[in-house]
Amino acid sequence: MCKWLRGDAKGGMEALDAMGWIKEEEAGYLKSAAEDYFRLTDEGKKPEQCLVVSPTWDENHRLTEEIRSGLKQRGLLPAEGVRLAVHESFRWTVQQKQNPNNYQFGQIVTFNQPMGGWQGGESGTVQRVEAGVRVGESFGWTGAACADGTGREI
Repeated sequence: MCKWLRGDAKGGMEALDAMGWIKEEEAGYLKSAAEDYFRLTDEGKKPEQCLVVSPTWDENHRLTEEIRSGLKQRGLLPAEGVRLAVHESFRWTVQQKQNPNNYQFGQIVTFNQPMGGWQGGESGTVQRVEAGVRVGESFGWTGAACADGTGREI
C-alpha cells in the first residue's frame, strides 16, 4: 500500500503479487476467493481479519453472495435473512446531476446537501422528467426538485 500511496502503482502490484495476493482470473475465482476468506477468518468467526476487495460491482455482488452462502452453511447467518433495499450511488459529476436527461422514472434521488428546499439526507423518487427533474413521493410526503436547484413544490 505504501508504494501505491507514493504513486508507484506498478511497484504496489508487484509487492502484492510477491506475497501471493494477486490471483489471475480463472474459472471459479470467486469461489476460491470466498474459500480464502474463510481460511483467513477462522471459518468466518473473525471477519475483522480479512478485507475482501473485488474490481467490479458485479464481482462484488457475486463474491458477497458466495461469502454469505458460506456463512449460512456454517450457521453464522440465519438461513432466511432480511432483505434490505440498498441505493448505490451513480457517482455522477456535478454536470451529470444537473442534466435532466440522466434521470429516469423510478430512480431514487438522495440529496447530500440542501438544494432547492430539500434538506441533506432527504430522498425522493423520480415521477417524471420535464424541463427540470421532477421528484415525487418522498418517503412520507410529496415534493419536486428542479435541475437548476430552484424551489421545492409540495
